[in-house]
Amino acid sequence: MVATFVENFQALMTQCRELETQHHERLVEIGLHLLDKGIKDELDSVLAEELQEVIAAVDVISKRLQQLRSEFVIFVACKFVSSLTTDQSGNYYN
Repeated sequence: MVATFVENFQALMTQCRELETQHHERLVEIGLHLLDKGIKDELDSVLAEELQEVIAAVDVISKRLQQLRSEFVIFVACKFVSSLTTDQSGNYYN
């Protein structure tokens, strides 16, 4: 029963990681697309000045997104390991 639970949980975690990766890739794609338009000055009439400043700093945004993604993956991994090594009351298995 526990083995089945662990297998199901691992399958769900794999699916979550894949979805998170797709989401991250899409955000980077959108950011780069907006940056390209910003460089070509196609966004002047569409975007506010403040947003253009953010787009100009796409490297900072991209690095932060990558950092957040890494932190999220570490958080999920820690929760998973913790769930395997402790019982419901928080005591560690021997």
